[in-house]
Amino acid sequence: MLILDEIDANLSGKEAMSIANVLIELSSLYQIFAISHQPQLSSKAHHHFLVQKSSKGSTAKELNIDERVMELSRMISGESITQEATEFAKKLLL
Repeated sequence: MLILDEIDANLSGKEAMSIANVLIELSSLYQIFAISHQPQLSSKAHHHFLVQKSSKGSTAKELNIDERVMELSRMISGESITQEATEFAKKLLL
């Protein structure tokens, strides 16, 4: 098992995609848990969990495909999700 915390910190989108491709190869040998803020990396996961913190604690929820599109769109464009971000998120998931 590999646990990676923000392996994509300070990387460009192109670099994050390269890291994602390496992780895809490694996933055939290891179970990988990766914490990421890059949509390029997050889009390649077999399972995508959203972790949220509140005053009552933290929660983790596995996202379905529609929720993944919305979360990736939010990662791309911020709180104001644009149509362009949603289209890009869908392309990343292909």
